[in-house]
Amino acid sequence: MVGTGHSWSDVCHSKEALINLDLYNKIIHIDQERKTVKIQAGIKLWQINEQLDKVGLALSNLGSIDQQSIAGAISTGTHGTGINFQILAAQIIEFSLIKANGEKIIINKNNDENLFNACVVNLGALGTISEITLQVTDAFNLHDQTETIDFDSVIENIDYYINNNDHFKLWWLAPTKKVVVYRYQRTNNPRRGSKIKQYIRDRFTSVYIYRLLVLMGKMFPFIAKTINSILIWDLRQPVDRIEKSYKVYNVPPPLSTAKQNGLSTYNKQKKF
Repeated sequence: MVGTGHSWSDVCHSKEALINLDLYNKIIHIDQERKTVKIQAGIKLWQINEQLDKVGLALSNLGSIDQQSIAGAISTGTHGTGINFQILAAQIIEFSLIKANGEKIIINKNNDENLFNACVVNLGALGTISEITLQVTDAFNLHDQTETIDFDSVIENIDYYINNNDHFKLWWLAPTKKVVVYRYQRTNNPRRGSKIKQYIRDRFTSVYIYRLLVLMGKMFPFIAKTINSILIWDLRQPVDRIEKSYKVYNVPPPLSTAKQNGLSTYNKQKKF
């Protein structure tokens, strides 16, 4: 089984048969009272986010990329951040698995705890995940405070950042002396922030300018230090906004990981 091909490892590289469920991507049922959603395994995270948002629901935690299929994301242990929050797979209530002999089994988190824990992060090697039921939550906003801080200061206060933020992550572009610190707090306050500024950063600067600089650093390693300094300098302007949770969790998507992993021709082939 292979999802989007986002994983940085070569786990999905094979000269043998690969099965992809990109077209098996529907939401089967949403139970707003119990806050559960049953979905087909090939649906992408961004599709889930948008559909849940329409009915006032959301995933409790997410990683920084929303291009993966839900089955691929859980099968590779995709995680978000937050000391009080677990990985994406922890939101699963049950899932169905089709074994190599065609037998379909239902694995429930509460009723089959040992089997569930053994199968949930499976790297696509145990069979075909078919349907997944997730525990979701009411839609919520995140207060995003992003800034660059001195490396030594971040390290000295790392425990404070971890324990006093709902979600916390940092990016250090070595060997610069600054760290990009992301702090997200859950809030009921209304959305605020410059939509235009965020659009320019997310859809133009990050996607084209940053990626070009990173590519140049990969081609010419001796300028990597200078490029990292430029990136940190550009990120010096603090971000202070309140936005829908899934829009804060996600950073602009990288250049197609499917193409990087040699799967770009898949969509041109016949799906079966």
